[in-house]
Amino acid sequence: MRFWDASSIVPLLVAEASTRPAQALLAKDPAMLVWWGTHVECASAIARLERDDAIVPALARWHSSG
Repeated sequence: MRFWDASSIVPLLVAEASTRPAQALLAKDPAMLVWWGTHVECASAIARLERDDAIVPALARWHSSG
């Protein structure tokens, strides 16, 4: 079991350069240990990508609404 922080989870939610390596790690060990506030950190990171025009706003709303 690995500890996953927001910087390793966001690439699983949004296509980035580190998406494939993150997917490979998850495939090897699907159990995820996360901090209780990781959801908030991921929402913040996705909102930052939206502000930076790195992702489509509708995509950001879909991911941050869960």
